[in-house]
Amino acid sequence: MSGLRFKLIVLGLVIVCASQLAAWQGNQSTPAKSGPTLGKWKFTAKETSGVVWTGTLILSKIDPQRFSPDKYHSLCNIEAVSTKGGLGVEHPAAYDPSTRVLSLGHEGGNWGGSTYTAVLSADGKKLEKGKWKQSDREFESRRLSSWRAETGQRSF
Repeated sequence: MSGLRFKLIVLGLVIVCASQLAAWQGNQSTPAKSGPTLGKWKFTAKETSGVVWTGTLILSKIDPQRFSPDKYHSLCNIEAVSTKGGLGVEHPAAYDPSTRVLSLGHEGGNWGGSTYTAVLSADGKKLEKGKWKQSDREFESRRLSSWRAETGQRSF
């Protein structure tokens, strides 16, 4: 009887541990739900003309004194360089967990503007399928680019 009793105790412990692990995993926030990780990302963009931009994309905690935390996921700062010069952009970024799309920027006004969108990978380590649209109202020019970013774990 003690052998059967031991097996039942072990089986009971396995079931309890498995159910606790499942409950714990269910409470963990997945990248798709919580959005891109705050911190430094490697940024690469390529214009339709072939010009390549490289630099960093930094996602930081949103300042509630400046922007609504209900509307925005983070503050995004992009610093990049190319053969054409340098780029510095800071915008609040919105994140839609249903589509995994991060979007930032503004187009309009007298000086035009830039918009950036990208899809967060399922593992949360890449922003992919990025689109960068820049317009200059004064000269009526538009530049379309693709871009991507990765967390600092791998290089391009």
